[in-house]
Parts: sequence; structure tokens; C-alpha cells
Amino acid sequence: MLDKLWSLLLYASGLLEGLISCPPIPDAYEGLHNPKPYLGKWYFISAAGYSEKDIALYRVMDSTVFYLQEAAENGTLLLTGAIRIGDNCLTKVWTYHVRPNDYLLDMEGRPELSSKLLKTPWLNHSDCIVLQETVLGEGGLKRTMLYARNASVDADVVKRFQAKLCCNGMCENFILPQEREYCQMEGAAST
Repeated sequence: MLDKLWSLLLYASGLLEGLISCPPIPDAYEGLHNPKPYLGKWYFISAAGYSEKDIALYRVMDSTVFYLQEAAENGTLLLTGAIRIGDNCLTKVWTYHVRPNDYLLDMEGRPELSSKLLKTPWLNHSDCIVLQETVLGEGGLKRTMLYARNASVDADVVKRFQAKLCCNGMCENFILPQEREYCQMEGAAST
């Protein structure tokens, strides 16, 4: 009888530990020195942050599609975004510089912003990437975004993204509604 009780306690303890513990997001990043696997079209699916201010910028968006391409200058990437806000479409282009011998991306004109592409075996989805942005200095923020090759991503993938980030403190999250037609891409080499 005591053996059965002891076994039950150990089993319950293991279950409880699995529910309570939250392994940290691995401190592993994808280098973009070979950007070819990441080039092309990406749909912005969800964002997470430590506080509402980290993701407030995205709450006005209905949908966003991006196109990543290499620039003529070595180590430079161009990101063109077609952003749907209400009935309006906004096209923006950002220039990123890949740091040599590093995994960080620097956005041109924004020296306080650093971006990195996270390795995400925990997401278990090869058609998704996760990008983390940190704004340094006063009023700084940290946010993490989920992108996918397709506009519709399995709800379980989004739930895993949100759960992993929330158990690491980033519990504010937003999923883009995608209720309206996507905006047409302008300024990208291919759509």
C-alpha cells in the first residue's frame, strides 16, 4: 500500500513539475549570413511582448505581408511590407545590415534597435520563423514576432508560440485578424 502511495506521489510530482516549469527560450539564433532560405514572402501572424507597449503598434493592423530580398550591397537585406490598416494600405521598405560574425541585424536609421532570428525547434514548424526585436535606451521594449510562409497557420502553432513566450514572461500577445484582403506588394522584386 505504501509503495503504491509513494509511486502515486512521484507520478503527481512529475506531472506538477512539467506543468509549472518553463524551460527558457534557447539562447540560440540563426545567422543570416546565408539568407537564401529566408528570402521571399512572409505573413505576419502574431506578436508577443512583456507589456502592452511592446506590441501596441500592431493592434491597428489587420494583416501584413512581407517580402525579404537581398540588396546589391553584400550583407544587406531589404524588407518590403504591405500593411493593411482599416481600409488603407501602407507599403514600407526597411534596410537591414547583417553584422559580420554575428547573428544580429541592424536596421538602417535605427541604431537603438537590434533584431535577431531565433532558432525555434520548440515551435516544430518548418514554414515559420520567429524574430525578436529589442529597442535599447529609455522607453525600450522587447517584442517577438511569428511569421509564416502561408497566411493561415495551424492554431496549435500559434498557441505554442504564445505559450512558450508567456511562460518566459511575454504574456501580452496579439494575433493579426486577417479579416480583410491583403494589400498588394509594391516595391518588391517578386510577390
